[in-house]
Amino acid sequence: MISTEERLKAFQEENNIYTKGPLSLVVQFTRLVQNKDFPLNPDDFQTSSKGQVAGLGGGNLKKIFYDIKCFKYLIFERPSTDKFHTVG
Repeated sequence: MISTEERLKAFQEENNIYTKGPLSLVVQFTRLVQNKDFPLNPDDFQTSSKGQVAGLGGGNLKKIFYDIKCFKYLIFERPSTDKFHTVG
């Protein structure tokens, strides 16, 4: 049986999730759809300009990290940016 770590590593490789941007998208989108009925309709997640995914951003990501008690390990830059990095 494949371990959770091995499955996550395979998902990371298959979806090219090696930097903060893609990881941020996965974390936020997972939270966004956790109570939705499947299959999902992609149109339900686009902004009105159709160029972005609605509901994603630095503030939302920060809230998710606080909800899972991850704030101890993160330093957020100025509120006007979506950048973050881990400490330690």
